Amino acid sequence: EQWTDFGNILPVDNITYSITLTCNPEHGTVSGGGVYQVGETATLTATPKDGYEFVRWSDGNTANPRTLTITKNLTLTAEFAEIDDNEVIDSGKCGKNLTWTLTYNGVLTISGTGDMYNYDYTNNLAPWNNVSNNIKYIVLPEGLTSIGEWAFYLCASVTSISIPEGVSSIGVRAFCNCSSLTSISLPNSVTSIGERAFYSCYNLASVTLSTNLSKIDKYLFGQCRTLTAITIPNNVTAIENGAFSGCSSLDSVSIEATAPPVLSGSSTFSSSPTCYIPCGTLAAYQSSSWAEQVGGFVEQCDDNDNNQSLVSVTDATLSDWDKLPMEYLFETKCVEGADWDALKSVKVYADLTYINLVVEWDTEIVTDLSSVPF
Repeated sequence: EQWTDFGNILPVDNITYSITLTCNPEHGTVSGGGVYQVGETATLTATPKDGYEFVRWSDGNTANPRTLTITKNLTLTAEFAEIDDNEVIDSGKCGKNLTWTLTYNGVLTISGTGDMYNYDYTNNLAPWNNVSNNIKYIVLPEGLTSIGEWAFYLCASVTSISIPEGVSSIGVRAFCNCSSLTSISLPNSVTSIGERAFYSCYNLASVTLSTNLSKIDKYLFGQCRTLTAITIPNNVTAIENGAFSGCSSLDSVSIEATAPPVLSGSSTFSSSPTCYIPCGTLAAYQSSSWAEQVGGFVEQCDDNDNNQSLVSVTDATLSDWDKLPMEYLFETKCVEGADWDALKSVKVYADLTYINLVVEWDTEIVTDLSSVPF
């Protein structure tokens, strides 16, 4: 095809047209305008500012980016609209009787009752997974009974979540890689948690477990590097391998069970934490596999535990030291070669059969010594 200029035939390469783009600069920007040769392809893009969204071009076309072939001069205006924070941008089903909505401001709301669907990493990710980094808050309903496998995987912007009473199970990797999550408190209705459910929650600093939990599955809290302390409820009878692997800051584990929970592997912990155990259970824990994986034990004894009488010896009452089995103090590895000037106090728990010693130093570290035949 040939083009004419006042009756003169011109080569196609010499024909140019202009694309002029405009918009309200307070709402967004546009790109792609300029001078093009006839037949060239132009890509027009409208970019909204925060709080706005692209609606359409002034000729009614809604494509963005928009590609067109240049055949004439063209002037277009990009139209933007202010976004309602509560506007629903996506929704669907996530259980037989459960639905979900995601709003512009990053609130994922689950509604309904019953069990959530299970998902997986390869073929069936949660329907909100493609925007998981934009999810800031998760709202769960009172009627929820289970949290599905891989449900909130990679929701990296969520800092906290409230799990309602009535949830009985939390699936495999349900909160895996929720790297901004700082705390989690599980209701006592929870009886099972799948492996790696909180794996790589790097900023998880506070955990409250359900009192009805019976097992801590493998790598459940693996790589939770900010976690410093945790209490293992009385009903927990087994802790799987790697449950606290990579928890480099974990230095305190309080165990409520008088019978040591079974450790299924040799890598439960990475940090050799101090374990705080019930009074009178030291021998049981020292003879278990716990002794090989932790830094030591401290019995939690109140003054009235086991009908024991308490004698306290401090710097002000050193004359009372003749009541203590000093030869045992010197022979015990825990205090051998200790700086006696740094000693703050010695407490003696005594009954008819045993004397139990607790020694406190200026460093405020309490060393719980083994029971000694009376």
